[in-house]
Amino acid sequence: MHTPVLSKEISFLLNSALPFLSSFTFVDGTFGRGGHTNIVLNLFPENKIWAFDRDPEAIDWGKSHSEYQSVFWVNDCFSQFDCYVDQRISGMILDLGVSSPQLDQAERGFSFRFCGPLDMRMSKTGLSAKDLLKNTSEKELSHIFWTYGQERRARYFAKVIKQYKGPLETTTDLATCICNSLGIRRKTFGFHPATRIFQALRIVVNQELEVLSQTLPKAISALAPFGILIVISFHSLEDGIVKRAIQSCPKEAFRFSKKPLVPSNLEIKQNPRARSAKMRWIQRWEK
Repeated sequence: MHTPVLSKEISFLLNSALPFLSSFTFVDGTFGRGGHTNIVLNLFPENKIWAFDRDPEAIDWGKSHSEYQSVFWVNDCFSQFDCYVDQRISGMILDLGVSSPQLDQAERGFSFRFCGPLDMRMSKTGLSAKDLLKNTSEKELSHIFWTYGQERRARYFAKVIKQYKGPLETTTDLATCICNSLGIRRKTFGFHPATRIFQALRIVVNQELEVLSQTLPKAISALAPFGILIVISFHSLEDGIVKRAIQSCPKEAFRFSKKPLVPSNLEIKQNPRARSAKMRWIQRWEK
């Protein structure tokens, strides 16, 4: 069973909110493999849980496990939660970015560690990363790499990709293109030079930042008295959006984290993918 990042901290926050909540309607915005839903079920067995995931594989996986029989399933993006949940929510968790199962499946095309199609679509529908590279101009690609990947060599890599003579069909093709442009035969350790390129493509393919910006005001507004929203981000672009949305709320009506919570050294050692995680929360503090 998947153990989510910062699970102890999440449990503490939810447990702290328990005495104040008069009803229990919870939204797991990114079900994945059920890590956060498990935490909620353990703390609040009678809780009404809505599990969202735009990835149909995640929803199918959840439906196939008997421990989630009481869960309401929605194969849709968490930005649409208000189309399904018609009451105030006592809690909501958003675990942003790509999930471990998606990263570890070569056929999903999210990672250069495995050879798979240049896909990167969480929902398995719409424009793929391959389509994006093919149909986007060099100038637009440069903008994408700089804005969403914070890649300082954005212009150079955009030019290299658009002028590349080899195939760009797979994750390995793209990673090889990037490495070859830097005179690197292969990259087997440390920070891969294609990391930020893959991040930028994934974010744009899935419209991740736009979806987050749309969701946060609605989620905060939908919180029941003493309800809590918890958001885990994995890069500064996401964290900046979350920080601004939270800090713009009136302090007389909400309390929230002043600084993000980050994983302990022990957690990072046990789960290296947790190293860049930052968690922020906001709780409605009025009746």
